[in-house]
Amino acid sequence: MNPMDNEDNLFINDARFEIGMKLFNSCQWYKSHDVFEEIWHETGGPERQLLQGILQVAVAQVHLENSNINGATILYGEALGRLKKFQLSNLGLDIEGLSKCVSKRLELLQVGKDLAGCSVPILNFLLKILLASYSFSVEREMISYYFSCYIFLIFFNFKYKIKVQF
Repeated sequence: MNPMDNEDNLFINDARFEIGMKLFNSCQWYKSHDVFEEIWHETGGPERQLLQGILQVAVAQVHLENSNINGATILYGEALGRLKKFQLSNLGLDIEGLSKCVSKRLELLQVGKDLAGCSVPILNFLLKILLASYSFSVEREMISYYFSCYIFLIFFNFKYKIKVQF
């Protein structure tokens, strides 16, 4: 039986994972590392490797906070290898987005550039990203619809000289 078949055993369904994500996304790198590490010890298969990649990103950030550029560079590289190798899209995590961020940060560190203008790593669920883009699309369509109605009413008012109040 494929471990992916039993969704109840997936680490993303563990309440601790959501806590770890919140800590990670609020730049509490060391605390997120501790939470993810607990789950990592209980996880096997490709999911374990993916979790290890996420852990390594958190530790790289801790190294940066301590001005350990070399340690951060090494861990970003190792994390990126794991994240790119184990992109399990059916877990619902935006590993591609995290990988792109880590890749950019690694590239800047390798050439000795400052990370000040670079975004920090974020771990998101794909569903939230899809809902956000869907929401924007729906909002844009509604604005377009209302604008079209507004233009029609102006035209109607002008052509038939009927007073339409807005």
